[in-house]
Amino acid sequence: MTLYMAVTPDKFELPITVESTLFDLAEMFGTTPATIATSISRNKSGKRRGAKFVKVEIDD
Repeated sequence: MTLYMAVTPDKFELPITVESTLFDLAEMFGTTPATIATSISRNKSGKRRGAKFVKVEIDD
């Protein structure tokens, strides 16, 4: 199972929100799923947007 998270852009990376799809996360932040996918793959810090995006793999 894959989860997509928005976390705080500091050293603690506390969760802001957790969603099951990129589409839900993109809708919440008013952007496109491609933008979030790019931010995840390039490991962007998220300081400008106020949130860093991460992908979490969970074994069922």
